[in-house]
Amino acid sequence: MGTQEHSGVDAVKERTHIYLVRHGEVKNPKKLFYGRLPYFGLNNRGRLQVEKLSEFFKNTKVGAIYASPLLRSRQTAQALHRYHPKVKVHFSKLLLEWGNPLWEGNNYYDRNSKLVGIYRETPTKLHIKGAENMYDIEKRMVKKISNIIENHHGENVVIVSHGDPIRIAGLHYKSESLDDLHNKACTNASITALVFNGGKLIQSDYKEIHPRAEETFWTKTRKELA
Repeated sequence: MGTQEHSGVDAVKERTHIYLVRHGEVKNPKKLFYGRLPYFGLNNRGRLQVEKLSEFFKNTKVGAIYASPLLRSRQTAQALHRYHPKVKVHFSKLLLEWGNPLWEGNNYYDRNSKLVGIYRETPTKLHIKGAENMYDIEKRMVKKISNIIENHHGENVVIVSHGDPIRIAGLHYKSESLDDLHNKACTNASITALVFNGGKLIQSDYKEIHPRAEETFWTKTRKELA
């Protein structure tokens, strides 16, 4: 049996665009490590950021919106839904923030400096009792994204999650070490765009949202993948 050839148009139709969106800036005057704690919503700047996000996606044909169930992610997804009222918003615990009860509720500066050092330098070696490790996060994020690609083949899908999970997912799909976690940008309300042909990543982009600027811009991190 001969192989079937696809036209360039068909190849484009097969592409699935996954937009990994980090939630907007959070109201956190006490500088706590809030993690999965409830009631941490967006501050004023965060609301401006997600308004800019919603404008960015205004003219994009979005097939679905998925989000972490934490308040800040729900608020971000709600803003994105504004211009896509007919699109269903799905919430999934697989998109949650890093689970680390030891640090949650503590001031950033009160955390064990040795553990923080490991987290910053070689995060894959960080093991805290009761907390997820980096591979746990990778496993659940990839599981969910793979499921989304399968269910939304050829569509544009927005996924609202958190900084570390988004960076880890990006590193996984680009076959890079998870120890490069802190070498990758993922600011509040940023977009990490992954383009798949089938299950293969063929392109990645990164965009930051600047709510006080007249225009947003693509950072110089576009990378075409073979």
